[in-house]
Amino acid sequence: RRISNVLNQVAPSFIGVSYLTQALEMKSYMERMGAKFNLPDNFEENEDTFLELLPQLIHQFPLYFNTCPNEMEIESAFFSLVSMIQLLSQEDQIEETSKKLSNAIMSSSSDRLLLKSKLQSHQFNCYQPSLKSTYTLLINLLKLIRDTGKCRYVTLDINQIGEWLEKWKSDVQERRSAAG
Repeated sequence: RRISNVLNQVAPSFIGVSYLTQALEMKSYMERMGAKFNLPDNFEENEDTFLELLPQLIHQFPLYFNTCPNEMEIESAFFSLVSMIQLLSQEDQIEETSKKLSNAIMSSSSDRLLLKSKLQSHQFNCYQPSLKSTYTLLINLLKLIRDTGKCRYVTLDINQIGEWLEKWKSDVQERRSAAG
């Protein structure tokens, strides 16, 4: 399937900075926060390095919630990751990486639930409902709405959710999870 059919280009893209440079800068910043990465010392700056580094950046993303007092900094890092995901060329890479970012947000022990809701909502809106991974994003978003009791950043129609569950061919358990 063509990638343009699965992504909404709502995340900011970075002009004048290569995706690898952006990823390496984020890596360097996260290492100062205590993150550990698994790259060889003499790695080549190429697409393979980027593909190896991106999942590690996403895995370490919860550090931002615990070490950055400024929510704008967390949002900036989030949008950097979403922009990098949008550069992936294979739909299965996008699907898997999107789920990992959503789950990384949810795995943070931080109590910044409204910020998490905002980020999950932004991520959800970046993808077409035709992606099966959008189900994971939706479930995580609904969990945050339930936990916060607020849906300030969420614009979902209950009928639309039902249509998506049909489109995704969700089984009974998945429908129950969506119902909360």
